[in-house]
Amino acid sequence: MQQPVDIIAEWQVYDANARSVEGILHAFFYDQRVKVSLKAANDNLYKATEWFNVPLGEIEKTINLVIAGDIKDYRMDGAAGKVVLK
Repeated sequence: MQQPVDIIAEWQVYDANARSVEGILHAFFYDQRVKVSLKAANDNLYKATEWFNVPLGEIEKTINLVIAGDIKDYRMDGAAGKVVLK
């Protein structure tokens, strides 16, 4: 049985390709990806690829850096859980 998902934040990005923005965010947060596999009742194995363990404030900061075009100057410090200058 599916459970509802609580939406905790939304952003509107103008004049940008949504797939490009998503690709940038996925690449930026790659090491923060939650590594989970689920086995369905029919024995199919599903791997989560859209789940990341990142504080909400750092996601917001990253989106603002993408919008400003400054993301190339930053990296995700996984140990600290923060976006930092390269």
